[in-house]
Amino acid sequence: MADIVIDEWLWADLSGENTPEKQEEAFEFIQTIFNVCDRIVTVKGSNFNQKAYVFWGHTDFNRRRMAIYYKEKFWFNPAKFVYLEESMLSPIPEHISKKVKHEDDYYLIQAYLSAGASVIVTTDDDLLLAEINNDINCQHRNEFVASYIQRHRP
Repeated sequence: MADIVIDEWLWADLSGENTPEKQEEAFEFIQTIFNVCDRIVTVKGSNFNQKAYVFWGHTDFNRRRMAIYYKEKFWFNPAKFVYLEESMLSPIPEHISKKVKHEDDYYLIQAYLSAGASVIVTTDDDLLLAEINNDINCQHRNEFVASYIQRHRP
């Protein structure tokens, strides 16, 4: 079982803000995570969760279907969802925090460290280019998602 930290791109993709192809791929990605028994890691009150709440407000059939799937399969399922309180977060070692430009990204790194996660999947170029990959496995959404789906496709 792998624990995966995902940043806010998921909600932009599922909302269809990027492209219809990315929307379908993002939905297939969360279905794949569920089917292979991996887990999503997030932090209570984080940007990821705030955008999840916004996403759940959509009423059109397609996005509503995705929101219901996510809530039913992950949000209320401790076997599929690691929900960390801020008080549970590990501090970021100084040699890593010095390389990360934006404090907004700290919660992703803290979630990764606290859960012993396998990867942070992001579209944040600053985080990807922060030269922390010796300590933190950060991968770009485009490469990781396609590879993950392909690797676990039945």
